[in-house]
Amino acid sequence: MLKSFGYVLQHVRLDYGRLTWLAALSGLSNAIVLAIINVAAANAAEETRSHRFLILFLISITLYVVTQKKIMVIVADEIERVIHAIRVRLVQRVRSAEFEHLDDIGQAEIYTSITSETSVLSDASLRVVVAFQSAILVVFLMIYMALLSMTAFLLNLLFTAVGAAIHLVRSKAVNRELHAALAEENRMHDGMQDLLGGFKEVKLSSARGDELVAWIEARSSKAAESKTNTQRLHINDYVLSQVTFFLLTGTMVFLVPMLSDAYSDVVIKATATSLFLIGPVSNVVTTLPFLARARAAVESIEALEDQLENARRPEPSNHRSVPTPDEITLDRVMFRYGNGGEGFTVGPFELRFKRGETVFITGGNGSGKTTMIRLLLGLYRPHGGRVLADGLAIDDAHAVSYRNLFSAVFSDNHLFKILYGVESVDPREAADLFRMLEMDQKASLVDRTFDTVRLSGGQRKRLALIASILERKPYIVLDEWAADQDPHFRETFYTQIIPWMAARGMTIIAITHDDKYHDLADRRIELREGKIHRDIRLRADDAPSAAQEESAS
Repeated sequence: MLKSFGYVLQHVRLDYGRLTWLAALSGLSNAIVLAIINVAAANAAEETRSHRFLILFLISITLYVVTQKKIMVIVADEIERVIHAIRVRLVQRVRSAEFEHLDDIGQAEIYTSITSETSVLSDASLRVVVAFQSAILVVFLMIYMALLSMTAFLLNLLFTAVGAAIHLVRSKAVNRELHAALAEENRMHDGMQDLLGGFKEVKLSSARGDELVAWIEARSSKAAESKTNTQRLHINDYVLSQVTFFLLTGTMVFLVPMLSDAYSDVVIKATATSLFLIGPVSNVVTTLPFLARARAAVESIEALEDQLENARRPEPSNHRSVPTPDEITLDRVMFRYGNGGEGFTVGPFELRFKRGETVFITGGNGSGKTTMIRLLLGLYRPHGGRVLADGLAIDDAHAVSYRNLFSAVFSDNHLFKILYGVESVDPREAADLFRMLEMDQKASLVDRTFDTVRLSGGQRKRLALIASILERKPYIVLDEWAADQDPHFRETFYTQIIPWMAARGMTIIAITHDDKYHDLADRRIELREGKIHRDIRLRADDAPSAAQEESAS
């Protein structure tokens, strides 16, 4: 059960010596309060001594308040720093993961770990501190009990040991139910992503909507059932702990006199001590559900970290830059889907992309166009062959710099409202782009932020193209960009925008199905069944492109 706390503690930077002294003073001061009450009650008739005990009583309470508050503030601040560090580490590992493996992990599990499960650790931290303080207090009270009566101490020890043993027996069942609940919640989040991401499709089919909602409800019901089972186990533990102390108090009154010569003085003090124990022991018991949830959260986070670690390339000893190449070569590059040599193979490709040319990639659905582009961009690691930049083999040390040569608008492109990574934007350049893409009446760029992204799919693609151009990368990849555009703007894209980009030295690699405009490219590469069917040069190397002709005119 302490695994969750240990996971956090291994990242904590605290002065444990100082905290130990503070915790000891806090527990001792609390125990002294009880001792003073017992002694003062026994000497209540002596007014002078009562005043003295009152002063000691107030001093002990003050010491407890100061030390307890100090401990909780120190630990709370540090725990939140650690939770923040865990979140950041998870985000960094997500960023470092290989694109091809990230889908295998699942977005729901990643979201849950970074948000919900780190919050569980945060919520449990202060409760653990209170429980730890309560445990220290129990130790001091037990010592005080032993000084009062060894018989009473042994009986308290016996009852405490029985309660702890019962909890340990139940802990495995609790952990199993919590893991089942987390698994069902992850599946429920997958369903919610389907509901929200495919909301239009859901609205168009009541049967689809009914079944999807029923599936989400079933996952939620199973998660609730597992959590209810854990709550019942913890409720039973809590009630049992209360009954145990009631029985213990009765034992102090009825059994201790039979086993000990002393009666009135010892029994009254031992009974008071037993009653005083109920509070701190209850704190420990009520913290156990939070510890159980924290443990399940930690195991889930650690499992995600392991998956993300396995999904990333080994970090190179040093990153090396790749100068902007005049030619990028796919040297017998291939990629295989599936395991054990089975599945669809794309490639091998023997291709050269020269700087400044416009290349159209065509082919039917499933012909390998998107996979080839991902290999070219460095998003997929080739299963065979090499990617070369002016003859330089792109390995792990060059991968980051190589990918930074490209901007892209994918067919399933995500539009960032803020132009992350673009240090500054020339307002005049941005205004020209908005006018050229006929978006000046629809949206605008304020500093580096689009004032709206609530637009049609085609209009969002236009904003994405504006963002890609403003990155000022030498190579731009467009994955079926024109598919969402109306016929008028589709023609504008091929006859005006692509030549405009080419005239500014951009290398354009576009996946397209628009046969009508294929002859506007310098080259056309056609794929079939994962192989190059044709690589057609439509314009001689020394012939001016349409863009160059337009620029010259």
